[in-house]
Amino acid sequence: MQRIVLVEAPAVFGWQRWREIDSQYALGLLKSAMTGARDEGLLIDGDPDTLAHLMLGVVSEASQVIAGADDVAAARLEVGKDVDRLVDSLRATS
Repeated sequence: MQRIVLVEAPAVFGWQRWREIDSQYALGLLKSAMTGARDEGLLIDGDPDTLAHLMLGVVSEASQVIAGADDVAAARLEVGKDVDRLVDSLRATS
């Protein structure tokens, strides 16, 4: 699954088309989540569209780190902790 999604698909579609597909689906979900979190007062004062783009980068790179690790299970745990820290930093403080 990792190889198909992270290596083969971009190679088959080409980087530009792969980026369009990624933006259409994953970015749309992230924008919706960021907008909803902002509207509920859960998100720091920031632009949900920009934050969605940044989070897409985080998720994409995190998946690459995990997929390329010698110990995938350990990498998943470590990367998960770091992604959690980044997401927590976007929470609004009351």
